[in-house]
Amino acid sequence: MSEYSLLPDNRSPLERGLELAFTQLLYESENPYPALLNPRQTKKPMLPYLAQDRGVPEWDSAAPESEQRQTVANAWPVRRLAGTRKGLMLAMDSLEYDAEVTPWYQMAPKGQPYHFELVAWKRQNAPINQDVVHRIIAHIEDAKSERDSYELILAFGVETGLALSSVLDRGITIFDESYEGDIAG
Repeated sequence: MSEYSLLPDNRSPLERGLELAFTQLLYESENPYPALLNPRQTKKPMLPYLAQDRGVPEWDSAAPESEQRQTVANAWPVRRLAGTRKGLMLAMDSLEYDAEVTPWYQMAPKGQPYHFELVAWKRQNAPINQDVVHRIIAHIEDAKSERDSYELILAFGVETGLALSSVLDRGITIFDESYEGDIAG
């Protein structure tokens, strides 16, 4: 690693330390580009920095790596589609949740204007705790319109299946068609 610095001469020791730390992270990879800015391909230690760069509303370092990568990948599309049903569903997808969004005009009876109902459930049916609820709310607040109010319903999905199978078995009948015989006489 070189002693070359991009910072001006009046840099602070903290700034120089941060520059050295980031430089070391970059030099750990043989060729960081183009995977560096791709959330699906970048190394795990770079994900929090990429999330900060993309403006992720909340970051959970204890979340599974697949969820972290999905959150970073969906950050810009969620911002682009903010205030739409698709944006809300992408926000839930970031947390590995499936969701159904029902706007006020499709509710029975009709709801208040600019109100929607969001039903969300975890894909692998994981338990829900208070931290997860706060993360979900943060993602919804980031993806909804400012004027919208919402009702959040967290569901626990159960997947079941029914399988039927049958076998057609033709019965086996054994009989003798030979008519040979002797009559005792």
